[in-house]
Amino acid sequence: MKFWLYSHQTKTVKESDNILSLLSLGNHEVISVVGGGGKTHTVFEISHELVKQGKKVILCTTTAMMFPEEPVYTGNNIEEIKSMFKNSLVIVGTRIGPKKMGPPDSSIYDQLDSICDYLVIEADGSRQLPLKFPRSHEPVLHPRSTLVIGLAGIDSFGAKLEDVCHKPPTAVELLHKTNEDIIDEKDIAFILESEDGQMKNVKCRYIAIINKVDDDTRYNNAILVAQNLKNHDCIFSTYDL
Repeated sequence: MKFWLYSHQTKTVKESDNILSLLSLGNHEVISVVGGGGKTHTVFEISHELVKQGKKVILCTTTAMMFPEEPVYTGNNIEEIKSMFKNSLVIVGTRIGPKKMGPPDSSIYDQLDSICDYLVIEADGSRQLPLKFPRSHEPVLHPRSTLVIGLAGIDSFGAKLEDVCHKPPTAVELLHKTNEDIIDEKDIAFILESEDGQMKNVKCRYIAIINKVDDDTRYNNAILVAQNLKNHDCIFSTYDL
């Protein structure tokens, strides 16, 4: 996998094979990931890289995500969770269906960030579509989030709005387009940086990720999007779901 960081200040690009080297994380972070498809892959990529560095990491969701293949702690005992940090990722949640994982038990959720180095949260849903505007009750950010990561898929570039946007009527209204109109770099940048988009209710540090940058054309399109971001850096990633 490859990653690139586009700096909005210097207009330069830094390449890396490790996403952590581009995120500039502190010693303790609560990371909430929102936006389009690829959030699950992103939270696991970040979490596993942190575990490799010997960090205590808890992964959870505040909404719903596909039930992982890895073991999930579904109880409500903080002491039991503390005993699970042995160079492994601790996933905490509840089963809400045969294939879905929900948030941790409410009795322990507020304590999780106090017992780990990094709490990594999938805080939004998108039905795996590359673009999303949050609904009235979304996203569900942790109140002590220190970093919010907003995702958009570059496979939306050049596609019809109705084919790539979660809840197309909302996108039609906010982008001032029709269902048949084509998504361009300004649209994606708006979604990534707007308070109606991925920056809704964000009160902490924010960075954008454009995923599925898997060839030269998509890389060049991602550069166009990043150049339209006014105040934030942007990471490109090659991984896809």
